Amino acid sequence: MVAATVACQEIRSSQKFCRILELILLFGNILNTGSRNEQSVGFDISYLPKLGSTKDRNNKGSLMTFLVEIIETSHPELINFHADLLHVDEASTVSVVNVQKVLRQIENSLKMLENDLKDTSEQNTDPNDKFTDSLGAFCTTARTEYNQLLAM
Repeated sequence: MVAATVACQEIRSSQKFCRILELILLFGNILNTGSRNEQSVGFDISYLPKLGSTKDRNNKGSLMTFLVEIIETSHPELINFHADLLHVDEASTVSVVNVQKVLRQIENSLKMLENDLKDTSEQNTDPNDKFTDSLGAFCTTARTEYNQLLAM
């Protein structure tokens, strides 16, 4: 989970990877000239694997080959973009199903804790008992961190 979080941060902050995605969008816009998809402002990430299978008209090269050639000749500073993405490979082994399962468990635990805190605070008559205050602060922090995980 930590690797996935770090990998997401690396992807978001990598200027080189961002520039490569811009080049791919530019290629798509050029290929779509004259169609309704001309001058798109984005593309579905699921199209990235198709770069290797999108062939030229002579069926000798692919869009991926062309992208690499353009990067090598016109944008050599982008060649080592993978150095910005050290944790992506490790993060790729993280199971989305397992992450969703863990997030549901955390959500359920937080709801139970919030309900228990509410019940305890209503029943607590001892003004010196700091249990509810302490656990309430923990619960607030945990809820904030959980929401941050959901936002990824």
